[in-house]
Parts: sequence; C-alpha cells; structure tokens
Amino acid sequence: MLKNSVADINCLQSNVNQLTLDLFEKEIRIIRFASNHSEARRNIMSKKFSGGCDHINTHSSSNPIDNHTCHCSVCKRVTGQPTTHVAFFNHGDLEVDNSEKMNKQPFNDQNPNGPLELCTCSECGTPLMLDDKLGRIRVIVPNIMGYEEGFPAPTYHAFYDPATGVPRPDDGREVYEGLRPEFVWPPEK
Repeated sequence: MLKNSVADINCLQSNVNQLTLDLFEKEIRIIRFASNHSEARRNIMSKKFSGGCDHINTHSSSNPIDNHTCHCSVCKRVTGQPTTHVAFFNHGDLEVDNSEKMNKQPFNDQNPNGPLELCTCSECGTPLMLDDKLGRIRVIVPNIMGYEEGFPAPTYHAFYDPATGVPRPDDGREVYEGLRPEFVWPPEK
C-alpha cells in the first residue's frame, strides 16, 4: 500500500510539474505578445505623422515632398470642400498597416484610368490616402484622413483657376495654376 501511495504521489508531482511548466509557457507567450504589441504601438506612435482609422494606420517618419492648398475641381468634387489641404509623400515614405483591408477605387470618376486611386477602409469606409499606381507618391488630406491637428500647414496654393470666379487667395502664400514650378515628380517604380 505504501508503494502505491509513493507512486501516486510521484505521479501527482509529475502532473503538477507539467501544469506548472504549461502555465509558465503560456505566461511567456502572453508576455511576448504584449511586448510585441507594445513595441508595434511605440513604432507607430514614434512616427512623425500618423493617421487612418481603427482598422488601418498610415504613417510616416518623413516630411511631405509637397504640401499645398488645392483648388482643383476633382478635389472639390471628391471632398466637398471649397479648397483641400493636400500633402504628397514619396511613395515608400508613407507606410500602411493592414493594407489588405483597403478598398481602392479611382480618385477621379471622370478619369477612371488615371494614376491615383482613393483608398478606403473595407470595414468602416474611412478615406485613408490616395495611392499612385505608378509608385511615385502617396497623398493624404489631413483633415479627412485621420491626421492630428498640428500637421504642417500648406505652403502654397495649387491649381488656382481665375476663370472659376473665386477670388485669388491673399494669405501671403504663393498661388499657382498647377503645382509649384520647382516640384519634381519622383520616378515611377
């Protein structure tokens, strides 16, 4: 009888040891997950600019290569705003988390084969960015695409057309009928 009790105790001790090991391994996995999640959040939060929605984040550590107030008819039609704050980034400088959750549609419905696509969240419909099919730029509209107040102000006015009858802007920034003359498009990818 004592032999069975010792065997039972040894078996029980072995089971306790295995349960302890299993719990320890689960705790390690939880700690690793939390650490990776925290690191990912720190990486996003350490970016200079961050926007998007609850499902998809866009972010960049780089400054925009162009930052203007747009007066074009396409921006007016798409955003419903009389003018639109627009920022261009080099294509590789604006990163997207969970890009597989994005829907893409032509930005300009009157030129559906044009290079720009409006990217929206497939879950909530939030506009996220414009993506250039040629791989040159990615574009954000800070006030619509989830960017914080404090995003750098536009530096000039683009695509102003006096024929529209809208008064010429007089806020001290340069006004052009297109992009600023010194702007150079990045190469196609």
